[in-house]
Amino acid sequence: MPVIHTHVSVSTTPAQREALKAAYGKAITAVPGKSEGWLMCPFEDNMPIYFGGDDSKPAAYVEVNVFGSNV
Repeated sequence: MPVIHTHVSVSTTPAQREALKAAYGKAITAVPGKSEGWLMCPFEDNMPIYFGGDDSKPAAYVEVNVFGSNV
């Protein structure tokens, strides 16, 4: 099961999350044996994210994990 976990420091709208989810669904097919049908996409927004010791600018962190015996 693939998981693409998105963390962002700003608010996101349902439309933005839907657009990202759709893009992730297309991108995950680049991994052999993986499809959008098994893709999990958790989103976390309004998180403080420090980069270079500073959290004053918008930032994002996207984590991709692929689990399963066909990886």
